[in-house]
Amino acid sequence: MIKKKAAKRPASKKKPAKRAVAPKRKPAKKAKSAAAKRKQPVKKAAKPAKKAKPRKPAPPKRPPKPKPKPKPAVPAPPPGVNLQDIIDGMVKEGPPSASVYMSVGQKKWFRKLLETMLVEIRSEAERTNQELLMQEKGLADELDRAHSEYRFVVDLRENERINNLQGKINHSLRLLESGEYGVCEDCGVQIGIRRMAARPVATKCIDCKGFQEDLEKNTL
Repeated sequence: MIKKKAAKRPASKKKPAKRAVAPKRKPAKKAKSAAAKRKQPVKKAAKPAKKAKPRKPAPPKRPPKPKPKPKPAVPAPPPGVNLQDIIDGMVKEGPPSASVYMSVGQKKWFRKLLETMLVEIRSEAERTNQELLMQEKGLADELDRAHSEYRFVVDLRENERINNLQGKINHSLRLLESGEYGVCEDCGVQIGIRRMAARPVATKCIDCKGFQEDLEKNTL
């Protein structure tokens, strides 16, 4: 038997392969990452508002302290009155007697005596200063310059003595104000009414004053 040849199928034409086109990438959405979310500060819950404390009432204003009244100035001596005679009369009469040392009446007496002494010493200082000025102006015209210079030195020493006594009187008046007048500043004992009347500017008792004078003699 004759075998029939199978009919050849026409070869199919191969289509050209299409180039694979890469798919376009869509822009990634900016998504907040979990780490970014963690970094964001967590809002704290609002604290409850504090209750306002009631205000304390303001303390009442203190009245201003009254200013101390200025001490009256020591009056000038009346014309024609010798203050030294008044001082001598007061010292001769003495302070009023009292059962208590430095009573109110005795302090008043000593205050009057010291103020009178202060007025008298101030008027004496003015006279001395006037004499010094007169001598300074007349030195060139006077013939006896040696005598004028001697008087000038004497008046200077007298002026120093007056200033020293004036300082002691003012100190005694301050001691009267503080209540320490008539008490020895070294040992603290009472100086005594008689000694204070004889020397109102004394600040030491007889024993302490004598001890001071002995020291001064030995140091010379």
